[in-house]
Amino acid sequence: MAVEFKIAGLDYRSATVGVREKMSFTESGRRELLREIAPRVREAVLISTCNRTELVVVSEEEPAGLLQRARGGGNFFSLSGEAVVERVFEIAAGLHSQIPLEDQILGQMKEALLLARQEKVCGALLGQLFQRAVAAGKEIRTKFKALPHEASAAAVACAEASAFYKSLKGVRALVVGSGEMGMAAAKLLVERGAEVRMTQRRRRKGGVDSVRREVRGSARMQPRDMRDGEPALRPRGRGLLGRRGEAADDRPGGAARHRPSLRRASVGDARGHGRAGLQSAAGRLHAGDK
Repeated sequence: MAVEFKIAGLDYRSATVGVREKMSFTESGRRELLREIAPRVREAVLISTCNRTELVVVSEEEPAGLLQRARGGGNFFSLSGEAVVERVFEIAAGLHSQIPLEDQILGQMKEALLLARQEKVCGALLGQLFQRAVAAGKEIRTKFKALPHEASAAAVACAEASAFYKSLKGVRALVVGSGEMGMAAAKLLVERGAEVRMTQRRRRKGGVDSVRREVRGSARMQPRDMRDGEPALRPRGRGLLGRRGEAADDRPGGAARHRPSLRRASVGDARGHGRAGLQSAAGRLHAGDK
């Protein structure tokens, strides 16, 4: 069996939330998997987010089998050769995200590459592939940033809330969780005049004060009080935030409307970059350059 680019995994299109949660990896879990498969692959990078788990390898081994041994059964898609390069470039372009052109995936791909390098399981081939894909993703976002679209799930949620309420000024909002997406949602809501309360689903370094400082740093707001470990945030001159027990849904899904022309043009750009990256990376693979 020839050594070639291969990818296997699942995403929000092919798996339910429950399956994705079962197949997701924490940072320590990603490190453990990479160490485990290192003797059996030439190179490997694992992308694991709330929306996808995808293992990219340069190997004779099938990545679907490596994932199945690590997490049990799973209905994984599998690609090889040029299709892998196109897939990686399209992921970086945000074309396989719930929110087209969303920004978070670029940071997640860079983090995945860094972790693989730290575990010494990523060499020149996947390193070049991911670096070029991330660079192309940035270029595509710069090219299409003028077109109307929301660039994150938090932005979509705020846009939908704004459309529903007509104006968020004075609207009480509860953000569940103070992770990356929760912080982004809180900042956007405060900027639009909403009165926001956040819950902490896990401890953050620096505690509640760090949450207040981070949100206050990008949106003109100030803390009002603390109740039951929840930081209450309000725009300057406004009152308290949402009452305890109010419902909030942190899964905006695909409610936003995006222009088809944006996706079609981005697909073309991503695939164009993918073919250019393939020519260089494949040449190095065939030459035996690691």
